[in-house]
Amino acid sequence: MGSLLQKTRAMNRLIQKTAGQPVDFWEMARVLARLTETRFWIIGRRGKLLGWSDATGSGVNPLEAYIEADGHLQDALNEQFLNYNRTEITAGGQEGWVRAIVPVFGGGDRLGTLICEKEGQEFTDDDLILAEYAATITGIEIMRLKNERLEKDTRDRVAIQTAMEVLSYSEIEALRFIFRDLAGEEGFVVASKLAEKYHLTRSVIVNALRKLESARVIDSRSLGMKGTYIKVLNPYLLDYLRLHDPMEAEEE
Repeated sequence: MGSLLQKTRAMNRLIQKTAGQPVDFWEMARVLARLTETRFWIIGRRGKLLGWSDATGSGVNPLEAYIEADGHLQDALNEQFLNYNRTEITAGGQEGWVRAIVPVFGGGDRLGTLICEKEGQEFTDDDLILAEYAATITGIEIMRLKNERLEKDTRDRVAIQTAMEVLSYSEIEALRFIFRDLAGEEGFVVASKLAEKYHLTRSVIVNALRKLESARVIDSRSLGMKGTYIKVLNPYLLDYLRLHDPMEAEEE
């Protein structure tokens, strides 16, 4: 299948191809399975199956029976894999197969597990070096994704705070009533009915929605007699309204 240098270059090409974009773990599993001639799985720390491929021609996924409907491994099996803190060779999922379990670390934390299996032969040093290289890449990528989520989370929180600062008290109050009636992150509201029900002016409702849309916190579209369709784009909007809702505070 080529030298270790050739295989490493194949891995590097995969990384370079996705430069600036999230690594496709399914493609990574496919490339690694082919390079090591194994069945190959990439599993997240909570047991999510991030990628899997079979280059052995077996047509069998021995972990399939342990994968729940949500795409996660059963907790007991995932915990078993997480107990391995270094690369270990064990019996495979079928008789005559050998399994390598490679932990994925990043920032000092356990981030997942790589698993590869082959039939009738031991793993070579080159196989294990390549798998551990892949574990390093996987750890770096998962850390990058986590940092991006944290950055987005911070941006979303700041955006909500900024948007609310330009709203009047009556507009914030109108938003509480709107989303209390909406009972979710999207749906239809009729401004005239809300105004009558909660003793608000229609202009306050319209202005509040317009300001949130300008801040890209919501998407709203007027549908004539049907009312206005609203979709929340920033998940922290509802949290903010609940946190600053006197009625919610009284219930607590």
